Amino acid sequence: MFSLPARFFSIAAPLAGALIIALSAAPPARADLSVCNRLAVPLSAALGYHDGQDWVSEGWWQLAPESCTKLLAGKLTARFYYLHAVDTRQGRIWGGSAPLCISPTAFTIKGRSDCTGRGYARAGFHEVDTGTALDWRLDIPFSARSQGNMPEPKDR
Repeated sequence: MFSLPARFFSIAAPLAGALIIALSAAPPARADLSVCNRLAVPLSAALGYHDGQDWVSEGWWQLAPESCTKLLAGKLTARFYYLHAVDTRQGRIWGGSAPLCISPTAFTIKGRSDCTGRGYARAGFHEVDTGTALDWRLDIPFSARSQGNMPEPKDR
């Protein structure tokens, strides 16, 4: 029968312990949708997406100046996300051409049709194409856009 010398165990045991500690201390894989406010003023943000069955718009997240905020935790399940941000102090809006529903107070709204008829406001959201990424970070300011003619958002 083969036996290992005692010296092997005196070296191998501490190395195995160090390896276990190093692996357990490794940070978990990142998979989130975050928005970074690169401005010196606080912003309020709303997010839109297709959940596989219907359009959903949610808000408001408070984005502190010069910081990042996680809007969705976990792996991204849609390719397209839509963002609308407002500087409530100066009235500046960062949006886009995708129309979704919003409300002046905290909201989760299903559907994107007849916003005003359902008691909501209609706002233009900036389209974010995440491709096949499992996580994404978007910086504000992105180009501010007029709400003018709004084409329909893409379903995924």
